Parts: sequence; C-alpha cells; structure tokens
Amino acid sequence: MITTTHRRFSRPAGRGGAGGPTRLGGHGRQQGSHAIRVEHKMHAPITKGILRVVPLGGVEEVGRNMMFFEYNDDIIIIDMGLQFPEENTPGIDFIIPNVTYLKSKRKNIRGVIITHGHYDHIGAIPYLSGELGAPTIYAMPLTRALILKRQQDFKHLPRLNTEEIRADSRLKLGIFDVEFFHVNHNIFDTVGVAIHTPAGIVCHTADFKFDNNPVGDVPADYAKMERLAQEGVLLLMSDSTGAERPGHSISEKDIEQNLEEIFEKSKGRISDISKSPRGS
Repeated sequence: MITTTHRRFSRPAGRGGAGGPTRLGGHGRQQGSHAIRVEHKMHAPITKGILRVVPLGGVEEVGRNMMFFEYNDDIIIIDMGLQFPEENTPGIDFIIPNVTYLKSKRKNIRGVIITHGHYDHIGAIPYLSGELGAPTIYAMPLTRALILKRQQDFKHLPRLNTEEIRADSRLKLGIFDVEFFHVNHNIFDTVGVAIHTPAGIVCHTADFKFDNNPVGDVPADYAKMERLAQEGVLLLMSDSTGAERPGHSISEKDIEQNLEEIFEKSKGRISDISKSPRGS
C-alpha cells in the first residue's frame, strides 16, 4: 500500500518574505508550523520482475516533482522538489512529497538523480534526504552547487552526500544503468535521464524546450536522443508544461534581445525584478 500524503508546512512565526525555508526545531519538531495531511491510499501488489514507476508529485500540477523507479530490491529516485501554495492554501509556505513508502525501503535506495536546479525539483531535499537514509545525490555542477548552497540554511541537518555528474556520465545504480542527455531549459545544466532497466529503456526528459540558439549554452543533444530512439524506448516521460498551446517556445536569445530593446527605448527609470528559481 502506498499512501500519498501531502505534507504542508507554514512558516514559523516572525519570519517574513515568501518562500523562505521552514526550519526544523529541537527534537525534530517543526517549530511554529502547521501540518495538514490529506491521504490518498492506493493498493499495488509488489511483484518480482516488474518495473514500478511511481510519481510522488509533479503530475497534473506544477511543483513537487519526485518519482521513483523500483525493480526487485533496487530503487532510484529522480528529483526531490517542493510545491508552492495556491490561492486555496493560505498560510502554507510549501508542500513536499510523501515518502512513507520509501522510508520503509530506504536500504534499497541506490541514489537520487536531480535533473536541474529549480526549487520544484530540489526544494524538498533538506526535508527528505535524512528521512531516506541520506542516499547519494547525483547532479550536474550548477545543480549540485545550488543544492549545497541551500543546505547551508539547515546547519542542524547532517551533511548531504552528493556526487557531481556530467552529461556524458554513466552510472550503475543497482540493477539500473543510467545515462544522461543534455537538454535546454531556462537554467543551465539541465539533463534528461535514460534509465536502462531489465524491462527496457525509460527516458525522463526533465523540463526542456528545443532551443537551437540558447544563451551561453549549446543545443540539446539530438544525436544521443536519436541513438536512444534507435535502441528502443519502452517509456518516454516528457515535460508537458504549456504543451496544450500550439507553436514553439521562443529562444532565450530572443528574450534577451527583446529586453535590450525595451531598455533602450525606456525614457525613465528601469526596474529589474528577478524571480527566484522556484520552478518553471
């Protein structure tokens, strides 16, 4: 049985600003916080020789991206993100995935793979890594740096186990053979994940867009994608944000040029408001 409880936390009293980390208090308690548990139970028999793909968030919603793959006694996790509140959740800072099932099998977790550094993909790491036995977190250089920088706000928590990867890295995590392919996104060092399993190849694209003229980056690795397609992909899991709209996303280079034109034409003061990397 898997219980997909939504754990919702509000900010401790006296802390201002949106999106600040909720800090764990003494004896593991959440100081000044309120937790709401909404339980959805589903029964799934555990069968040997079957590949199980289980999303713990990020499906039909923006945020809380986390998914695990299980084959016999081996589990790997992709992403560990949080979800920011909606209008109908006042007083809630963020929601993190429920990992009750994984906690009962923490000894089987072979690693956590992070696709990129947005908070909807890394934001729950400080809250969940310890509960899962501090498995090794594999991430690209920028993504790893963002994870470690954020962890500095949680000095009371154990040090994270992290390992830097590259787009051409290959990992053997239990029964799973994992490789990566470069994709473009509005944050650097985003990678898709190809998982070679006994059942076949599973591809997780991460958040992406096809940008043949990216700013300070190279286009996606079409050659590796083509090679994987020729090998045969059992399951493709693709980012779908905005997929219902026709047409193509504009290049990041076009966005840069549009901003430059706006700045050049402006006659008065220019206010540049930055958005934190909470998601896409």
